[in-house]
Amino acid sequence: MKDRETRLGQMKREAGNYGFDYRMLDAREAREMLPGFGPAVVGASFTPYDGHVSLLALRRSLHYGFNALGGVYLPNVKITGIATAPRISCWSATLASFRRNVRCWRLALAMRRLARISG
Repeated sequence: MKDRETRLGQMKREAGNYGFDYRMLDAREAREMLPGFGPAVVGASFTPYDGHVSLLALRRSLHYGFNALGGVYLPNVKITGIATAPRISCWSATLASFRRNVRCWRLALAMRRLARISG
């Protein structure tokens, strides 16, 4: 806890006029914010900046993990049909762009809805 408080204090000093707000919490305060903490938790720190996610870094990481696990990404493909193949427990998707069927164990679909704005 002391190391964390020292590090946050340094960040606040380095931020200068921009400011850097943080608060050190004792075990009771930490459990009020996150009731799942166990008895080993003696305290925590909180800043309004906690939980920030870079959407570009998240997208890149998800793409990397997807590819590393053998996923195949097919963007801008029109799917004309989806069916199950009961004997082999997999999915079959008919892809209009490739004029062929693709079989897979798992299928994730994402779509974008385009809206026409009339004016």
